[in-house]
Amino acid sequence: MSTGYFAHPTSVIDSGCQIGNNVKIWHFCHVSPGCCAINRKQEFKQTLVKKGATIGANATIVCGVEIGEYAFIGAGTVVTKPVQPYALVVGNPGKQIGWMSESGNRLFFDAEGIAKCSISNNIYQLTEKKVVKLSVG
Repeated sequence: MSTGYFAHPTSVIDSGCQIGNNVKIWHFCHVSPGCCAINRKQEFKQTLVKKGATIGANATIVCGVEIGEYAFIGAGTVVTKPVQPYALVVGNPGKQIGWMSESGNRLFFDAEGIAKCSISNNIYQLTEKKVVKLSVG
């Protein structure tokens, strides 16, 4: 085995392993014979959390999901699909149960699809299951 590598003290390297120069083995890694690392960066999925989004404690966001601007993810929620801007999502699996303002206030829309944030006085409109901010309060 080469001596030109780094192994963290908490890692375990079984006998019979071949480790090349300049390799770094970090915390709690266990390397055994026949183990190999494969570069699969092309398979990585980008996860995007947009401006103003709030994610509660212990929420899980599945790789590749986009969280829209000012969306609100409740504590413990498991998000498995994209979340629209301003959406309020809770549960496992996550389900949209309402809408939130940019101030983090729950929005309640009237028959015309208009809601006013009681904190900022911003006006929002709900059309075709999408929320847009119409004016600044």
